[in-house]
Amino acid sequence: VTEYKPNITVSTGPVWEKFAKDLLEDEKSGKKIDMSWAETFILGGAGTTPDILGFINNVFMDHGAKKGAEVGYGLSEVFGPLTLTKVVAKSPIADDRPTLSTGLPLPGYMVGIFDEDGQELPYGKGYRGELWIKSKANMHGYFGKEELSKEIIVDDWIHSGDLCEIDELGNVYCYGRMKNTIKIDNSNHFLFDIDND
Repeated sequence: VTEYKPNITVSTGPVWEKFAKDLLEDEKSGKKIDMSWAETFILGGAGTTPDILGFINNVFMDHGAKKGAEVGYGLSEVFGPLTLTKVVAKSPIADDRPTLSTGLPLPGYMVGIFDEDGQELPYGKGYRGELWIKSKANMHGYFGKEELSKEIIVDDWIHSGDLCEIDELGNVYCYGRMKNTIKIDNSNHFLFDIDND
């Protein structure tokens, strides 16, 4: 990143956090990297917490970046980004959820949160389920994997396999993979909740 100086760079929360820590280490040894060339950096994949994003943004902007990270969510099954939010403040990000919003769906995407029985859940805090996506960008299926395709695509909805929540404004929050659970006393507990309890 510092060698080629791309205007837009996309990576995961843990990678950006490590990069920010490396910038601080470089600074301690007397080498401060100028990041004024950075137009936008996007945080996706494995997300991050509001505190860590605040740390990343502060370090990057102290090194000349024009603004904080854009946070996004996407799937290869919908051919790229699905949601995006802009974070422009140089400060910790205030949010009462343990994960950051990945933003609003981009134009052309319809999303919903569904329970294990396929019933759509209401928008609002406390309603978590699998994120389903419907759009003209949805894939038609996995090449040579008809049975898997039938599991993932149902009635033109892509079943993401991700545990998500949608707030009253339509912002999407991701808590990890649905399958990342352990069973305790006959009930499922999501690893995200255990890690962040």
